[in-house]
Amino acid sequence: MVVNWIKPSNGKYYLLSIVDLNHEHFENLEGVYIIYSGASVIYVGRGEIAARLLAHRQDFYQRSDYKTLKVIWASRSEAIQGCGTLSCQHTYNPVVGKRHSGNVLPPEI
Repeated sequence: MVVNWIKPSNGKYYLLSIVDLNHEHFENLEGVYIIYSGASVIYVGRGEIAARLLAHRQDFYQRSDYKTLKVIWASRSEAIQGCGTLSCQHTYNPVVGKRHSGNVLPPEI
């Protein structure tokens, strides 16, 4: 199954540094997300999307490419059906974020 990644209507990506994490869309939203820099996948993660992305803003603030980091995400149901965190990590081979272990679809996803 193909994952329905959330992207802006123009088909590009949201910028991690400015995406509105207070928007009602993020309320209680859990799932899988991918952070990009150019053509490289930096991080694949899971959990409460707004809280995790806010933490990553702080984690990645010192990066020289911080203002150009892009992010996409999929809801929990999309993630379960199409791409658990580990299978996304295997597919996209992120630079950071290979800390998850265990089942491809953890119980909380």
